Amino acid sequence: MLANKGFVQALADNGYKDGDTVIIDQQNAQADQSNLNSISQRFVSDKEDLVLAIATPAAQTMANNSKDIPILGTAITDYVSAKLVESNEHPGHNVTGTSDMAPTEKQIDLITQILQMLRESVLFIPLLK
Repeated sequence: MLANKGFVQALADNGYKDGDTVIIDQQNAQADQSNLNSISQRFVSDKEDLVLAIATPAAQTMANNSKDIPILGTAITDYVSAKLVESNEHPGHNVTGTSDMAPTEKQIDLITQILQMLRESVLFIPLLK
């Protein structure tokens, strides 16, 4: 829900206020694929101008149902593996967005640094009798 609230707030901050300058149709499929498909098909038939798809299944369903409506995704780890884009550098279709993929190399470097610091800072205190 934070992604949704942040998106709506960013629109409002830039002059796109729901019910005033734009109409925002917020739907939640409740993690049900048939609901997701119905919502997606309705967005296509209503010829919506833009869809914010939160999570991989929502983006995949929307992308499978429309090659024309711009789809902005969030809470998606890997757009390429999800077959939403051809590559991150050149998406090639109507889908783009943000990834929640953590930079693995940087994480490993940080873990290595922490382990090294732990090795260097272990204090040995002998037991007193």
